[in-house]
Amino acid sequence: MSQVIIGLAGHIDHGKTSLIKALTGVNTDSTKEEIDRGMTIDIGFAFLNDNITLIDVPGHEKFLRNMITGVANIDLALVVIAADDSVMPQTREHIEILNLLGVKRGCIVVNKIDSVENEWLELVHLEINDLIKDTFLENSSIINVSATTNKNISYLKDHLINSSKSLPPKTDSGLFRMPVDRVFMKKGFGTVVTGAVLSGELSVGQEIEILPQKIKSKVRSIQSHDKNIDKVKLGDRAAINLQGVEKSIICRGSQIVKTNSFIKTKQIAAVISLLEIDKIVLKHNQRIRINVGTQEVIGRILFINTKYISNKRKHISLIKLETYVTATMHDRFIIRTFSPIITIGGGYVVDNQLEGRWKKISDYLNDLYNDKNGIQYQKIIEKYETNPISIEKSILKFGISSKLLMEKFVDTKKICLIDYKNNKWLVTSNQLLKIKKIISSFLKDFHQNNPHSRGVSKEEIRQVLKSNEGFTDYILNEMLQSKDILKDKSFWFLKDHKIEISGELKSKTNFLIKFLEERKFVSVSSKELLEILKVDFKKFKILLDILINTNKIIKIDEDIIITRSYYEEIIFSIKDFFNKNSVMSVTDFKNIIGFSRKYAVPLLEFLDKNKITYRIDNNRKLSKIDNDSK
Repeated sequence: MSQVIIGLAGHIDHGKTSLIKALTGVNTDSTKEEIDRGMTIDIGFAFLNDNITLIDVPGHEKFLRNMITGVANIDLALVVIAADDSVMPQTREHIEILNLLGVKRGCIVVNKIDSVENEWLELVHLEINDLIKDTFLENSSIINVSATTNKNISYLKDHLINSSKSLPPKTDSGLFRMPVDRVFMKKGFGTVVTGAVLSGELSVGQEIEILPQKIKSKVRSIQSHDKNIDKVKLGDRAAINLQGVEKSIICRGSQIVKTNSFIKTKQIAAVISLLEIDKIVLKHNQRIRINVGTQEVIGRILFINTKYISNKRKHISLIKLETYVTATMHDRFIIRTFSPIITIGGGYVVDNQLEGRWKKISDYLNDLYNDKNGIQYQKIIEKYETNPISIEKSILKFGISSKLLMEKFVDTKKICLIDYKNNKWLVTSNQLLKIKKIISSFLKDFHQNNPHSRGVSKEEIRQVLKSNEGFTDYILNEMLQSKDILKDKSFWFLKDHKIEISGELKSKTNFLIKFLEERKFVSVSSKELLEILKVDFKKFKILLDILINTNKIIKIDEDIIITRSYYEEIIFSIKDFFNKNSVMSVTDFKNIIGFSRKYAVPLLEFLDKNKITYRIDNNRKLSKIDNDSK
């Protein structure tokens, strides 16, 4: 049987603490103030058996924040109602909070039955049945007990144990996460944090991260149910001894998580709903309190398409927080008014990373959620547009392991995984189509404006997409395979693009080729060449680009050009030379081409750059690639 956490809730002085003592023998009111005042102020813990933890929470409205902390991660709720008081304000509020936090199972205990008559007890049951209608407690067991006389305590204990065995399996994100509800120092050990493991597992010696403080530490030791253990897992109640961390750094509300798996944030998108309370209105930009996990933060709530909400219907919203929280998709929270502090509703997180202006965010939120279809996950992925979200960032956003991401989101019709050269991205089919259209449109415009250019570089396309180099490389090769675009060396262009020249340009380029064939080497800066061609430098540059882009000439450096045919002759002569010699000097090369050092050295450097040859001291050798092809 896995670990189960049962949270007790109910109005002040209805006997939650005395009930735990009757069940376990432990008084969870452990501080002097709690004992002196006869009331629970902070959360307390006791163990029903080796697998079940009982959490005692305060019933007084002043300590509601501590109550929410206590029930944030429970599996089963035990609502305690005193027979002599019946249903009271905090009884109602606690049930509403449990409902908002998504608690699915529970039972009701009517305590202090020794202080009332049977007729009164029947009226209490009627009031309870009215209270729990349309809540998670509807049709739950109502058990009459007396913590003072121990009447039905054994029956209640058996009921809780049996109910714990029939709980549905918990959903595990695959990433360790534990919201901290207590921090203390233990002599000889150092800082210890306690909490309920929300997901994943953790072992002694493992590195962890403390959020939102962004501090890393190692696990020195772990306890659960007062026993030293090597590992804790989902659902366990744990005390973790951290290495090298001061107690003052961590507080209730911090989270112990797997490193590089969760983030801190000040902006969350959330789906919220209000309780059915008369005259409750939540206004756009209103200051509110949010209780998420074991943390309380203050922020402002913003709505789209409305200035306020006042009904129980679900609404998408942006919450801007004043301090950092650690939150991820589907985390539930409670909403309370800033002042006076009243619980008015709750919700769950749908996005934990929102940037940009309000107009852009509101448009995104409008697409992200609707009442009919719920969260549109593909919209979260498409938000990254031409720079798709990586698997690493997806883990931070969705709060689940890469394995679960694959199982949950990868759908060949809507969402797919791209796995390319040790990189992985999540994209939608619509997103890919839009990216391809952007590239095609960019190339079309480029060809129209630069008809004599061969194409554009990968870097130019990457800058248009505002994407990373890896994804740009992937999408270009994908379009190349489908023959949407073509590539010539480092240039990319549309498949129907051709460099066409006619009239004066054609005659000038033909003349330049013949001139180069005669001279072999020509300086681009030669005034003689411009005079012979009867063109200015701007027009000469156009002629040069045409011949380079049509592979007729090669630019050796910024100044020297030769014809491609002559370049191929040189390579043939070099290979022939190496058939008889192992090394080639600069003098040897000058003899091969029949020109001075002025042209020989730049050409040798060009051959090295293109891996035809490589340099050893002052000599050259034929590269292995070309040596193999001789």
